[in-house]
Amino acid sequence: MRGNKTGGVQHINTWKLVILASGEETITNSSSTTGISTRCLEIEGSPFDYQEKVAEKVYDKFSNCYGTAGKRFIEILIKKYSKNNYELLKQKFDEVKSKLVEKTTNDINSYISNISVATLADIIISKELFREETEELSYKMGLDILNQLNKKDNIDIVEKCYDRVSNWIVSNHRRFDKYKCVGDMWNAEDDVTGGYESLGVFENGTYFVFRNALEDYMVHKGYSYNKMVRDFAKRGYINPTRNEDGSIKTTSVQKRYRNTNVRMFAFPIERIEENDDKYKISLPEISNFKI
Repeated sequence: MRGNKTGGVQHINTWKLVILASGEETITNSSSTTGISTRCLEIEGSPFDYQEKVAEKVYDKFSNCYGTAGKRFIEILIKKYSKNNYELLKQKFDEVKSKLVEKTTNDINSYISNISVATLADIIISKELFREETEELSYKMGLDILNQLNKKDNIDIVEKCYDRVSNWIVSNHRRFDKYKCVGDMWNAEDDVTGGYESLGVFENGTYFVFRNALEDYMVHKGYSYNKMVRDFAKRGYINPTRNEDGSIKTTSVQKRYRNTNVRMFAFPIERIEENDDKYKISLPEISNFKI
């Protein structure tokens, strides 16, 4: 419910729309929320498999009888399926969805439901309008679409954000100070910031990132800073400060930085140290090279 400016409850309008659009760029991007991504089915390719002559012929036909098939399709649905509140159509939809679930590798239920509707519509159109029994081709179309759509890991906004943040951290490794503990004092072992503004401290496989640095990066990339750090802590992507019962107290941790207590985010990202010896070339090998 929602109030209106003069008092009382505002009347809320609702609607359900299916929008088909074509374009050269995607609607969603790496910072789009999971809700947006699950509602946008972005399919790459040509409806006529890049056969320009076929597309041109179909375009000419559509120009002369635009809307005819759509009207006839609605008439068929009402005439043949409206009994018992469209129960037969619902049963057919459940059947189509079950078959697609069995064969597809996609794990996003909203995608499967939407493509099931499109597959069912294609089955009905083929049979009732074009007098073709081509259910298998309709199922193939549905599976081809589903298998090229993103899966859960690809649209999860938290996963996408963490992947981007962790890459940013590792690629800026030289901007993290290295410290060692001597008694109660912290001494710089290797200041590797190279004249750039420090992003924090790297110690024992953990990157301690300044809160303002992480916030600036996330906001610049279009992510919700507060939401992301909360979910990072829940999923174990950062080590939070915990209460005695194990619950999360704060998403950041207290860290000693250049003899000053600072709150930072602790990212446990273990770096793989390569053995440089295997990349070295012995002098005899070098002497064999000819210019």
